[in-house]
Amino acid sequence: MLSEYKMLSICFLVLAIVTKDCSTQDEDGPYLGKSIGKLNSYHHQVSGEVYAVDDWTILLVNFNYDGTGDDTFFWAGDSGRPGPQGFIVPDQHGKTNVLERYYNEEVRLTLPEGKRVSRLKWFAVYDIDSQNAFGDVYVPDEFTAPAPQSVGPLAGSPAVSSKPVRFIDANTFIIPEFRYDGSGEEVYFWTGNGPQASSRGMKIPDEHGYLEPLRARTEAEVRLELPGGRAAGAVDWVSVWDAGARRSLGSVLVPDALNVPPAPRRTHPYVSALPNCRQLHRDYQMGEDEYMAFGISGSDTNSSMLGADVAVARFSGAEQRGFATDYNITALAPCVQVLGQWLGVCRDDALGGVDSNQVFTARRERGVTVVSYRRTLQPEGATYVVWAIGRLDADNEPSFHRLYPTSDVKLHLSQQPPENDCTPFTVPTAAGPLCLARHAADADARRDDRFATFRAFNRSLQWSCAPGPPGELLLAPNSSWPDVVYYHSFTHADMGGRIYIVDRHNRNIGRKNSAAQLGPYATLVPLVALSVVLAALTA
Repeated sequence: MLSEYKMLSICFLVLAIVTKDCSTQDEDGPYLGKSIGKLNSYHHQVSGEVYAVDDWTILLVNFNYDGTGDDTFFWAGDSGRPGPQGFIVPDQHGKTNVLERYYNEEVRLTLPEGKRVSRLKWFAVYDIDSQNAFGDVYVPDEFTAPAPQSVGPLAGSPAVSSKPVRFIDANTFIIPEFRYDGSGEEVYFWTGNGPQASSRGMKIPDEHGYLEPLRARTEAEVRLELPGGRAAGAVDWVSVWDAGARRSLGSVLVPDALNVPPAPRRTHPYVSALPNCRQLHRDYQMGEDEYMAFGISGSDTNSSMLGADVAVARFSGAEQRGFATDYNITALAPCVQVLGQWLGVCRDDALGGVDSNQVFTARRERGVTVVSYRRTLQPEGATYVVWAIGRLDADNEPSFHRLYPTSDVKLHLSQQPPENDCTPFTVPTAAGPLCLARHAADADARRDDRFATFRAFNRSLQWSCAPGPPGELLLAPNSSWPDVVYYHSFTHADMGGRIYIVDRHNRNIGRKNSAAQLGPYATLVPLVALSVVLAALTA
């Protein structure tokens, strides 16, 4: 080790493509909702635990059923015990087909319109033909299903004020009419355990996912998520914390056993073997065709991309190899040659330098891409850094970044004692905003069978979609796929198209007669060689 320099390993942790959900959240497992009880098992190996997600949704965990019943359904009612006086609960696909085999599955059921969990007396796996319950559970008297809860306003100093904080689910809460006067330099949303807010807590990312100091603001409402997929039951308070002055500017206690719906996401745990870990963004996630960049700022006084010395890391699935290439940013543009000189985001070797990065390990495992590399840095004092995530171009060069810091990011490279503020990655269980279709207020659901076509029935419904960006579906064809598959929009008329599954890319495929064959429906004809990306459409 040299007196002026120190060799530091820097590890990038990125959730690239989610391959499997993990449910580790705390010692007792993830919060799944309010427990109704365990299924009583009578026949056909029925077993499992039953939870209320909200007043309209039931969750079966580790559910088993051998699938050999002749006329068996999910069944619920408000009579004294399971019997013919009940109703069918559609399965996890929204269908009322005879139940098939289940083995240790997690099954999410939505009650028919007008039915509520709090009004039920029992839930069963019931055979209509034999009028026998193969398994059942009784809903406790005066059962209250999970619902959004208010816990009180942020209070503690004139610098911060709000209306009562409202938990929408176990992980998400809203601060209405939030105000902060900007008087502190290192002020964060903060949470932790104990009787009151203290320095022994952790940052809460802001509504955009950043973990940077707050500025003065007056908002109609701020929507936040507890870090690392934590549930409300795992924290005791939420605060606006001044890290420089080590005091709370405003806080609110979170009651124990808050009866709220579970979060629509699961955690994806990862533990780094390195002593220090710094989380850069809540949504530090990348696709297989993206890069992650990290490096030293081009300025000694702030985080500046211009003049920065960065490592651009990526993982090649084809080569099963990781890269951490040394780049120099001499202009905020792609690398081009101007008057015999290279300018832009250029590799060091293109500028006459050498690649200073040495890749230690690289892997993509269970959805997490990890690249560990080493280079020489100056450890003394604070170091300003820059980072970014963006798409790779056809030559595997970095193109414009979609995610980057919006304020200064400062690190102490020789931190003693070691610092670790990383939290588990979170994995959403659904993509895109929720869209619901309901009958109009003056519609009679009993007349649904009078519609001649499903299309006519669908157009009679009133659709409402929550705000938010569309979801993205990534899938890879295999040898079992036909040569042509079709897709359509469930909510938008005359929108759809065909997807050609080919071994080699041919730009002329699908152009000839495609419009004549599909008419107005052939508005989109994507060409697919190895993978297909479809964007979910929102109203």
